[in-house]
Order: sequence, then C-alpha cells, then structure tokens
Amino acid sequence: QENLKAAQSEFTELCRAIADVETKTGRARGERIDVLIPFPEAMAEAQSALKGLPTRFFEIPFGDIWLRDTAPIFVKCGAERVAARFQFNSWGGKYDLPHDPEVATRVAQASGLKSESFDFVLEGGSVEVDGKGTGLTSRQCLLNPNRNSALSQSDLESKLKLSLGLEKVLWFSDGLLNDHTDGHIDTIA
Repeated sequence: QENLKAAQSEFTELCRAIADVETKTGRARGERIDVLIPFPEAMAEAQSALKGLPTRFFEIPFGDIWLRDTAPIFVKCGAERVAARFQFNSWGGKYDLPHDPEVATRVAQASGLKSESFDFVLEGGSVEVDGKGTGLTSRQCLLNPNRNSALSQSDLESKLKLSLGLEKVLWFSDGLLNDHTDGHIDTIA
C-alpha cells in the first residue's frame, strides 16, 4: 500500500506516453488505452487520473496484475483478430487469487472480438512469438506436471501451432534459475 501512489503515478505516465497527446491540439497520436478496473470504487479515481487520454474503462475484477498471463492472447487469423483463451491454473497452483481464472473470458467478451477457448494451460509469459510463424517456450514451464501433465511435447507443440498460428516451436529446456513461474520464456527472451 505504501508504494501504491507512486505506482499509480508511473502507470499514468505510461498511459500518457502510449496515447502521445499533441500538446498544441490535444489530439492523441498514439494508441487507445483499455484499462481494467477491478472494483467500482476505483473507477472515478482512474477516470480522473487518465482524463483527456483516449481511454476505455472496463470493470473486470482480477486478483493479480500480470494480465499478460491471465488475459487472452490476441492473434490474427487472416484479416480477423481472435481472442485466444487458455486454461489458467494460477501458475501451477502457486498463486491462487480471486477472479484470475475468469479474466480471459471477461476480457475477450469486452473486446467484442471472436473468442476461442483452448483446452491446455498456458500463461502469456510462457510463450514468445515473432509474428512470422515461430514461437519460443520452455519445457520447464509448459511440460511441468503442475501445468500440462497429460500432454507430451509433441501434443503440446501441435496445440501451440493451432492456437497461436505457429509453424515452428523452439523449446528451451529451462528458464531462469529459481524463477517462480517455472521457466516463463519472457524472462529470457
């Protein structure tokens, strides 16, 4: 709690950089910002902090702030964008927080895009893709008994290719030593 105001200030500055508002005209040159608000009491404060920025606010409860891991992964299928949703089991049962298992579904619904659910555990930080058909992941994470114990590497690779539009998957054996995510690839990619 003691560092919350400083973190909120940093977040506001990040949003300003993303929006890239022209000082003379007040027009945003950057991207629209979508913000999740975890509970109704936080809405007014967030709207005030981001006033003047091209922002959409969504009241979607979440436990952990790592939306990269809990939210859907947005992929392109031809000209269409799709919200790919995966099973989420709280980082292998380590950090079970309220609302996190529902975040992907609720964010996909809020996006208004077509949504597809996949039947294996995947956190967003456990994969990196280059947009050209190649993906990186680690055996330590995705083949961990606390994630996808019933799947072989070959089975999981097929599922990754199908769900993320990949042609090739490169596997690292392990992630960083003592990584609490069991080898997320985003910490080394």
